[in-house]
Amino acid sequence: MGFARAAFAAGIAVGFITGSRAGREQYDRIVKYSRIVVTSPPVQRAGHAISAKASDLAKSAAAKASKTADDSAKKARDRVVKVNVPRMPKSAAKIGKPGWRSRAGHSGVPPVPTEPSVNSGRKTTHND
Repeated sequence: MGFARAAFAAGIAVGFITGSRAGREQYDRIVKYSRIVVTSPPVQRAGHAISAKASDLAKSAAAKASKTADDSAKKARDRVVKVNVPRMPKSAAKIGKPGWRSRAGHSGVPPVPTEPSVNSGRKTTHND
C-alpha cells in the first residue's frame, strides 16, 4: 500500500512539473524538497523496515507453498497406489495401419466409393 501511495505522489509531482507554468524555480523547489524527504532518516528507516518485512513475508510464503506442494504430491501418490485398473485382454483381431483411410482389419465395413475427379480428362496448363 505504501508503494502505491509513493508512486501516486511521484506521479502527481511529475504531472505538476510538466504542467507547471511557474518555470525553473518551481521545478528546483520540488527537486530540493523531494531530496530532503528521500534522504531524511525516518524515511530511510521506514524503507529498510518495509524491505525487511517484505523479505520475511516472501520467505515464509515460499516455505508454506513448498510444504503444501509436498503434502499434495504425497496425497496424490497415495491415491494413485490405491487405484485398481483391470488389464485388458490382448485382442486376436488384426488391426491395420493407423490412419483414417486404413480399412485393414475392418472386414465387415465396405470400401468407400470413389467418385471421378472434377478435373479428370482435362489437362491443366499454366495459362489457365
